[in-house]
Amino acid sequence: MNYFIRSKENFKIIKMKNIIPFIATLFLIAYQTQAQAKYQELELPSIISDHMVLQQNVTCAIWGFTDANKSVTVSIQNNEVSAKADADGKWALKLPELKDGGPYEMTITAGTNIKTIKDILVGENWIGSGQSNMEWQMAWTKNRETEIAKANYPNIRLFTVARAIAGTPQKNVEGKWIVCTPENVKKFSAVLYHFGKNIHLNQQVPIGLIHSSWGGTPAETWVSKERLDQMLEINFLKNSLAESTKEFDRDIAVFKQKVAETANKENAITNVPDILGMYDIISGKIGGIYSTVLTVEEKDGKLIAFTNWNKNSRKVAFEDGELRFSFDLPNFAEGEFEIKCKFFEGVLRGNILGNNSDNPINGIKRKNIKKGLVLAKPAQQNNPSYLFNAMIAPLIPYTIKGVIWYQGESNVTRADKYTKLFSNLITDWRTRWEQGDFPFYYVQLAPFAYNNDPDAIDSGLLRESQLQTLQTKNTGMAVVTDIGNVNDIHPRNKIDVGRRLALWALAKDYGQEDLVFSGPIYKSMKIEGNSIRLDFDHVGSGLMAKNGDLTHFTIAGEDKLFIVANAKIEGNSVVVSSLKINNPVAVRFGFTNGAEPNLFNKEALPASTFRTDNW
Repeated sequence: MNYFIRSKENFKIIKMKNIIPFIATLFLIAYQTQAQAKYQELELPSIISDHMVLQQNVTCAIWGFTDANKSVTVSIQNNEVSAKADADGKWALKLPELKDGGPYEMTITAGTNIKTIKDILVGENWIGSGQSNMEWQMAWTKNRETEIAKANYPNIRLFTVARAIAGTPQKNVEGKWIVCTPENVKKFSAVLYHFGKNIHLNQQVPIGLIHSSWGGTPAETWVSKERLDQMLEINFLKNSLAESTKEFDRDIAVFKQKVAETANKENAITNVPDILGMYDIISGKIGGIYSTVLTVEEKDGKLIAFTNWNKNSRKVAFEDGELRFSFDLPNFAEGEFEIKCKFFEGVLRGNILGNNSDNPINGIKRKNIKKGLVLAKPAQQNNPSYLFNAMIAPLIPYTIKGVIWYQGESNVTRADKYTKLFSNLITDWRTRWEQGDFPFYYVQLAPFAYNNDPDAIDSGLLRESQLQTLQTKNTGMAVVTDIGNVNDIHPRNKIDVGRRLALWALAKDYGQEDLVFSGPIYKSMKIEGNSIRLDFDHVGSGLMAKNGDLTHFTIAGEDKLFIVANAKIEGNSVVVSSLKINNPVAVRFGFTNGAEPNLFNKEALPASTFRTDNW
């Protein structure tokens, strides 16, 4: 058999006996060309880029991707280190210990491909993570104009991890290092910035701040699947989320079918009876999560919508296939949301009037299971491990000093599980980073009227879980009961939050051992007749009551009924009593959602709320 091979000049006839070596030659050329092209590849994670900060005085991890089994060389500060890529093309190495300073350049060579990373500083790297109070931007905080104007620190570098979700661990994040300037700091995490600024000014060392958080998210989404699989007590959450996803998929299919069936009819959208019913409107990146009830009904052949969830709501209507309504955010001075929702898209977009910001809204879910459709997909960022996979795992093993954390609001309804969950999160991150028990400092929840009930103890239980997490090695907790807002889940004073976290780091990690870094922490109790004496750690130079007599102490007898107590400071103790209880057995301090107690040490750091009972 003959084969015709066409060339530019003419046709050549190749005998069968010659075709095999000919094809083999073609394959060889193609392979060599492909290999040569792939040999040129050198991929680096976004965290290894211009303006980065390398951790001082330790061996620093550098890694990337190239051809399988290829050699890679990294050089910086007259140091040169080599490694060989594995079968998947990943390579990793450790730079020798570097002294603080800069700027430096780092050259990475893989074959004929050379990448140069410029303007590198050597100093301290801290990660800030959690939910909205960590995400809260400088532009939204107290004294923002003054603080932003002062934020001209060329030796502070900022890296924000873009929001992303993933069902499996990823190898990279979207983000870039930028120099801290007034313009660049506006949208950066306020808590992380103020924390880093305090370390920078105190230590006079370059600081790298890596921000990775997402508002409204529970702790479960920030823990690896492998670790969560060891915690059977949270299986209910996984099962619930899985069921919600199935419900969404089913209802969207029904809705699309109904729309298709009526596509050629006048006012098609009004002919879909399944859309009638009650819904929860879940609002807000700005202002947190506000669950509200909306009713959609049919009147005179048209769909109408009205609401009874907010006395300030108005202009609610269903027009032209869109849900149109506006409402006031009573806790915000920024203005009014104007929201439009296309049901069949299940997407709400909000805009704060006055600053032109475009804020995603979480969506709509069915309130009455007998009517209506689930028209917005469950928030996948809340899926267990999804944010760990997409926003934490790709940062590992970037060498860091430690972590600060502000989260817990989304776990208030299951506070009894939080101590184990949170301590497992800390252990999980430390295990995967392979940097030992690096410091992990966090913020205890601020006062807020969860479920519009300032006297309930939901957040008191969560704060107790956070207090118990101090038993985990090398952790620290900043108490902020004096700078919250009972009507606002997002306190605007992030300056003191960052400063109080920095006190822990300065005392524990930067050698300032004489620094008072914590407010009073309950240690023990002793019943003395008709009173109870409480002793504390971290009293500093002494206890004090701010602005008058001590408040928010309650006491109970064996009937377990707590009543308001009298409390007075005696030395480094607090003595609590009530004329109505002769045989007291337990005390609680500031244990309600909205409590703003006034027990401090003389260094002006507030005492953590606590209880002596376990009822």
